[in-house]
Amino acid sequence: MNAHLSLLTDGFISSGKGWAWYPPLELCEESHLSVEFMTRKPDGVLLYNGPIVPPEKDEVLISDFIALELARSHPRLLIDFGSGTLELKVQTKNGLDDGGWHRVDVFWTREDVRMVVDFCREAAVMEHEDGTPTEFDDSACQVRRRKN
Repeated sequence: MNAHLSLLTDGFISSGKGWAWYPPLELCEESHLSVEFMTRKPDGVLLYNGPIVPPEKDEVLISDFIALELARSHPRLLIDFGSGTLELKVQTKNGLDDGGWHRVDVFWTREDVRMVVDFCREAAVMEHEDGTPTEFDDSACQVRRRKN
């Protein structure tokens, strides 16, 4: 979230069936959302913001939503703010269900969406002794997709 859309930090401990209720996210030109969590479960919803009931008859269907989940221990983001649903997955080197603290940051603009895991500490940097340019592989810690 940007400086205009800040939520206070809140948390809860659950046996896997808990949830927290927050006000809906507001759309901005550029937004940033971060979630910190720890779990030992490989699958589950970390955050969902969007419609929770189907529309009434004659009501306009609002499809805007964001969902962040763990799928087989790896982060998966589904996001749709009116231009079609985008799916972003990061195949981290290790699963995020190790019981340790993890952070997922989601950045979005009108043009693209980016998901970053654990500040991209798992990025591989390869420096070559022959003078060729340094290689940077961040595929195990972040992904970026352009909106339709």
